[in-house]
Amino acid sequence: MSKYLPAYAMWDPWVTREQTVRDLLVHRAGLRPISGGTVWYGSDYSREEVLRRARFLEPVSSFRSVFSYQNVSFLAAGEVAHVAAGKTWDDQVRERIFVPLGMKQSTTGLPPITSNVASPHSEIDGLLRVVPHRDYDNIAPAGSIYASVLDMAEYMRLHLNRGAVGDNKRIYSETVARQLFSPQSLVAVPIPAPLPELVAFEPMFSAYGFGWFLRDVHGEKTIEHSGGVDGFSAQVRMIPARRAAIIVLSNYEGSFIGVVDRHLADMLQGAPQFDWLGFVQKRLAERKKNRGDAEAKRVAERKASTKPSLPLASYAGTYRDQLYGDLTVTLENAKLVLRFSHTPSFTADLEPWHYDTFRTHWRDPVVTKGFVTFPLTARGEIDALVFDQPNLLDADFRELDFHRVKEEPAH
Repeated sequence: MSKYLPAYAMWDPWVTREQTVRDLLVHRAGLRPISGGTVWYGSDYSREEVLRRARFLEPVSSFRSVFSYQNVSFLAAGEVAHVAAGKTWDDQVRERIFVPLGMKQSTTGLPPITSNVASPHSEIDGLLRVVPHRDYDNIAPAGSIYASVLDMAEYMRLHLNRGAVGDNKRIYSETVARQLFSPQSLVAVPIPAPLPELVAFEPMFSAYGFGWFLRDVHGEKTIEHSGGVDGFSAQVRMIPARRAAIIVLSNYEGSFIGVVDRHLADMLQGAPQFDWLGFVQKRLAERKKNRGDAEAKRVAERKASTKPSLPLASYAGTYRDQLYGDLTVTLENAKLVLRFSHTPSFTADLEPWHYDTFRTHWRDPVVTKGFVTFPLTARGEIDALVFDQPNLLDADFRELDFHRVKEEPAH
């Protein structure tokens, strides 16, 4: 790894030395799931800078002991391919996959504005709304491809044919196919007990190959993967014994692609029909109720009669996290505004909640409201800020540790 990406280092120098490309592709670096998302999500950091900052991702388990899905690892693998071949990951995908498979309606990165592309949708304040396309170029190898369902059908045909295209051509060998679709990491040990309604669907094994989840459904091996970005979601599944693949694409990031996928899989496998729509609707209703109950509890516990310990101007300043970099808090029109220095989407108006806790009203509608607290030191000064922020699809604010940057005295 170090041979190809000398600037890409892990928290532990031993892991940096020992990590291989295989480790990157099977998600066993010992990091928190989706860690590093706060660095690349909606930011202007380059691919190179995202990887350089990976050295500040603190592990939560030992190296190669636990499966933990990691987008930054996929980025690193893509950049290894870039360095090794002397061509960008994007160029290699076009030349080695899109062109041979005739995928003429596929692109890496944002497509031209004039192209026939679906608009992304998200549920915001209970309403389905169109949201802007977000640029994921800085994490491209993990999920920046736009493709039509017909192009995806050619891609899935390639895998069902284990790398063969037509009668005389191969994209990859039978040996590679065996590795791609063989277990490399155990996803969960032991396999969690299923919900009562899903006992009949409990798998006997649950593993990860190279970029594919592997398990058994109704006694047959399935090879699958899902994905989602703001306003879009996708689910693909192969059932090799049936020589069949299922592709579900949606310009909404909700759970209903899973309903279509599982219903079609049951039909293909001749399994008893299960009410997947009713099951998902019930789970979503429970989740919505739980969120509502949690919000009502927060409001009830709010100490509304309190106010911040210090004048609002005292909270203004620059705060630094070694992983992300800087954010600023400024006083504008008698209100505090928080801005991440490299992520326009992470701009929030701060509403006093109680004591030294403020509610974050993010200006990007996709980012849900949370809280930020400014704990006071024993001297009554502000030294840090702490987020209590719901996760985004790929960003976990728990990995951030912001401390105030002390101003240098004037000379």
